[in-house]
Amino acid sequence: ERYSLLGSAYKRKLMVLKPDNKKEFLETLKLSSEVYFEAAKVKNLTDSYAINNAVQLGRIYELLSGAEFTLGDKPKFKLRKLLEDSENVLSNLPKEKKGYWDFVTNTNFLLSAFTLEKKPSESKWKSLRNSYLDLWKRAGSPSDKKAEEEHLEILLKGLEFAVSEEGNGLKESLKKLKDEIA
Repeated sequence: ERYSLLGSAYKRKLMVLKPDNKKEFLETLKLSSEVYFEAAKVKNLTDSYAINNAVQLGRIYELLSGAEFTLGDKPKFKLRKLLEDSENVLSNLPKEKKGYWDFVTNTNFLLSAFTLEKKPSESKWKSLRNSYLDLWKRAGSPSDKKAEEEHLEILLKGLEFAVSEEGNGLKESLKKLKDEIA
């Protein structure tokens, strides 16, 4: 839990950093992803919240730095492998037994996979959008929805530093997503 809190603190720091300080943004992004990974390790890589944050923030780091991002020491986890290994968390729960936070997890698995694609297909984009729209119908309070919107804003803030075609493509896709689910 403490590692997740620290990861969230770094993530909140990303929200308040000046928009022209790429170096500090990258350092904080990397720290946040690494600490979320530590939170996931404490729970034997079964904490989907921590894993999704580690993957999504790590992916933005990759796109901004141009370097492959791995987590852990031995073994080292590439982001895609970490996501694939953890997606089984919800697969055994029937839809009618899932609560709101299970649907948040599902949506975030889709978002994580989407960020890892070099050029996501239109069907994957629609699936992600529809998952968010379904999630908003299930949200118990405005703050439930706000937390997810703020997370998208953090990803978009990072992608403002993107110079690669892949990074800019993801930025445009996430902006479109944010507009369509608002």
